[in-house]
Amino acid sequence: MSDTQPTQKEAELPVELDCLEVWGGNGPMCDMISVPGLDVAALAIPYEQNLSGGDILYASRCGAGRVSRFAVVDVAGHGDTVSDLALTLRKLMRKHISTANQTKMVKALNKEFGKLNQEGRFATAAIATYFAPTDHLILCNAGHPLPLWLNTKNNKWTVLDASTPGALTEESGVADLPLGVVEPTSYHQIAVGLSRGDVVIFYTDSLIEAVGSDGSQLGTDGLMKVIEGIDSANPVIMAQEIYQAVLAQSGAEQLDDDVTIMVLRHNASNPPRMTLVQGVKIMSKMLGIG
Repeated sequence: MSDTQPTQKEAELPVELDCLEVWGGNGPMCDMISVPGLDVAALAIPYEQNLSGGDILYASRCGAGRVSRFAVVDVAGHGDTVSDLALTLRKLMRKHISTANQTKMVKALNKEFGKLNQEGRFATAAIATYFAPTDHLILCNAGHPLPLWLNTKNNKWTVLDASTPGALTEESGVADLPLGVVEPTSYHQIAVGLSRGDVVIFYTDSLIEAVGSDGSQLGTDGLMKVIEGIDSANPVIMAQEIYQAVLAQSGAEQLDDDVTIMVLRHNASNPPRMTLVQGVKIMSKMLGIG
């Protein structure tokens, strides 16, 4: 890799994200952090080894350590022009760092991208919130590739969407359109309970659009088969091995777009204690039903 790309990481303990901290950006990255309940790894490789790209990722942690939020955004095109959008997203992550219902942030993000729609730009996004007291991950998807979930209860990988067994859902009108395409837009949310060792992977479409030797795209099913053969014990090494495996299948030295992989691994660590009533109230607010 060149010096503009993230360096290879060995197995190591993640650095704990500080309270009220926002972590990430749209530049090269290969790093791992932890928040209460999760170890989080990010691998980001901008197209053609640029210093910044069209993929944006962030993670944040609220002051109490109970709400952690994650965002992976893929903006149409790539290059330094996305840096302003990355700054906007960082500001939104900070503004809503303690906001229980993540759809408020998604709607605000959609509005920001709508302003740029006249330039022909749109984006897909996956926004997720982890609520540590109940071990639930709440996902809001705006036209983005569906995340993949390793459920340790059955030791199987599956696509994480409303049809996933055990997922909690709520209906909210016209849903799941890429940001900036239709404004205003509402979005479905789903929630799943995580167990120790569960893994959820967010990624951008460069992985599933990688073309193999037979000329066909890898697709979601192909990516899931690649991931099934990779050890999930260390998130940052897992992210690197996923990327290398996709490269090997494509036979290319690099993919034809920005690459972003975010791996969440549930470590079952606990946040500061709260009462059951407090937990139920906040969980209801996060799902938009209370």
